[in-house]
Formats: sequence, structure tokens, C-alpha cells
Amino acid sequence: MVLRVSPCSFVHQKAQKKVVNKAPQTQTSNQINLFEGAHSKNYFYNNLDKRPYKFISFYGRPISLMKGDVSSANEAIRLWNVLGKQQFCDTGDDNIHQEYKLIRENNYSFLDELYSDKEKRIFIDNFKRVTKFPDMIATSENIEKEFINGAKKSEYINNTNTRSNSYDILCAGYNNECSVGKRKALPGSDIDDAFIVIRGSQYGKDEDIVNNFKKELWFNTDQRILSYNHPDSFPQVYTLKQIENLCSITQDASSSIPENVKKTQTDISKSYLNDYVQANPYFLALSQKFKKEGKYNKEEIKNFGFFTESVKNGKILYNTDRFSLYLLLLGDSDIFQYSNLSQIKALHNENYNKPKLQNRDILCQNFEKMEITEQYEFVKNIIKNMSEDNDENMPIYKKGTDNYNPLIQAITGENSYDIQN
Repeated sequence: MVLRVSPCSFVHQKAQKKVVNKAPQTQTSNQINLFEGAHSKNYFYNNLDKRPYKFISFYGRPISLMKGDVSSANEAIRLWNVLGKQQFCDTGDDNIHQEYKLIRENNYSFLDELYSDKEKRIFIDNFKRVTKFPDMIATSENIEKEFINGAKKSEYINNTNTRSNSYDILCAGYNNECSVGKRKALPGSDIDDAFIVIRGSQYGKDEDIVNNFKKELWFNTDQRILSYNHPDSFPQVYTLKQIENLCSITQDASSSIPENVKKTQTDISKSYLNDYVQANPYFLALSQKFKKEGKYNKEEIKNFGFFTESVKNGKILYNTDRFSLYLLLLGDSDIFQYSNLSQIKALHNENYNKPKLQNRDILCQNFEKMEITEQYEFVKNIIKNMSEDNDENMPIYKKGTDNYNPLIQAITGENSYDIQN
């Protein structure tokens, strides 16, 4: 996917869940540094020299995978299962520490230790069983199921721990103009503009509730199927109160935007434009009403814009009557009406396929005709792609033009990441 979220956009909780709120422990070869408290990715990127070492020692460093000699497919399968857990293939701080790529390279190295066709075949058959590959329709459906399964696990764990219903999921979905929605996804893809709405609490801090939900979502999603390893692939999570507040704030700001800008946006949104800046006169005007830093900054408003567009024009995978009624009250607000950041509606109307998706059908259809060695190399690259460490020369991963970067820069002043799925 071409991701249009800047590096500082979401809370990406990564703590050992059984020891949260305990003192940090010394890192061993198979254990991440632990921390207490809730911090956002925005905090780490903006405070590189001011991180609270007393409470936190996490930098986004991938865990080194403990492994000996891999002499059988079963041992390789065991290690691949481990890679599905959080943190082993995280790319979150690659822009800070380039050497982290070497850790992931070492983590993947067990894949190079299967030599016989028999062992490779056993591994490939297991890969196909777990991921549903090379059936891209089944693979895409599997990714959607993993998204909801991870969310429901987070809901259950948090509600049980707090003996509340604050973490009840009210709605979840995504922008289905991505590879998953087009039913052309590969294992370890992410999903565009994914979102989850939870109930929240009248008494607790919504920010803490969202952070706790995201932490358990991270721990309970199989990264081999649905990857959250990229800096900005994590779903947006909002409580009802947060949505209401953001609607109110953006509506107040929108009231001073000239009506001709809104009318122009309505007309433009009917057709797809390669120039995403030109496709968003309303949001460019809206972003000028907010500052780059502080509460309700440009970044937050931009993320909310992607959320509202996915809610209105994307695919809903889980919904409740409560949220449907809530949406009736807020769905007419300007940001719901005019957000066109992803151009979901226009892409859907034109049945547009990104260039990188157009050759996947043929490549996946030819998979079964390949020799075992070629199949295994193909599978290795799919596995590595969950952290973008695949061979970029493989035609199945050819990138298109990043049309989003100019838009993100225009709105927030930050660059976007080009993430492929």
C-alpha cells in the first residue's frame, strides 16, 4: 500500500503484557526491554534526547531471534511461528537506527538453512495452510479475519482486566481500495486506513483506554498474516468521546472555510485524480486552521480525516446499532462530508487497480507450476515483505509512484512512508 501517515501518527504500544506497571528488567537475548506507562510513537520520535530512562528503555529495536542450527522444516516452521509475535520484525525505528535492519536479516536467516526439496516442501505446505496462499481471495479474507480476531482479543483482555465495558468494539473497518479489499493481498500485508471504534469511559482517560487497547491488539495479532511491523500500519483507534470532540473541533474550524471551496470539493470527489493535492482543496484549507504541534494538531486532524473517509466510504467489517445511531448524529459534519484524502469513492466508482496489483493474478497462478526451489524463494520473499526486507527486484513487489507524499507534506509538513502490500 502507499501509506499516507507520517512517522509520528499513532500510539504503538509494545510492552510485555504480563509485567506492565512493573519496574524495567534487564534485556536478555530473547527479551525486549520492558517499560511502564503509556507513550505514543509521537513521543519517541519527538523526544529522542529526552526519553525517560527511569521508566522506559524501549527504542523500537527488533528482538534478536534465538535459534540454533536449523536442520529440519519443523524447526524452521517453529521459528516462523515466533516471527508472528510482536517485535521480532519491527521496522518502527529504522529511520533512527539503520542497523536494526541487520537484526531482522539475522532473524530471517533460518530460512536460508533448508536445503533439501523435501524439507522445503514441508515448509511451503505449512505456509500455504496458515496463510491460504496462493489463493489471494482466501488470503485477503484471512487478513480481514485476523484484524477482527486481534481486535476482539484485545477487547476481551482489557474488559476482563478492568471489569468494565470501556473496551467494547462498536465498529471496525478499513479503506477497501487496497490489496486486501481488492482481494489481491499477499500474506503479511497491512490494510489501508484501518480503524476501530471502542466505547470509552465516562470516568477513565480515553487516551489510556486507547493505549491499552492498542497494546493488546499488538500482542494478539499474527504478524505473519496481518503485519503491523511498519511505522504507520497500525489501525486508528478512537473512543466515542474522542470522535465527538474531533467532530466538534473540525466543524468549528470548517465554518470559516468558504462555501465555494466545499462545493469545489464535492465536484472534485466524483472523479479520481492522480494529483492528491489537487483532489483535496477542502482538507488543505482545513489543515491551515490547526497548528503543527500541540493538542488537535495537523497530524491528528489528518488522521481523523482518513478515519472519517473510511467510515463513510470504506468497508465495515464489524458494526453495532449503537455506532450506527451515533453516526447519524455526526455523519453530516463537514469532515465526514468532504474528506477525500484516500479518494475511496472515486477509486471504487472507476474500479481502479494500482499498477503493482495488476500482475499478481498471473504470478500467483503460476506459483504451483514453479520448481520447489523457485517456490521456496518466492515464499521467503513474501515472509520478508512483512517488514519490507524482501528482494525489491521481484516483480510482485514493484512499487508505483507515491502520490500521497506531496499531500502529506502539504497538510502536515511531514513525509509519508511508501508501504507495499
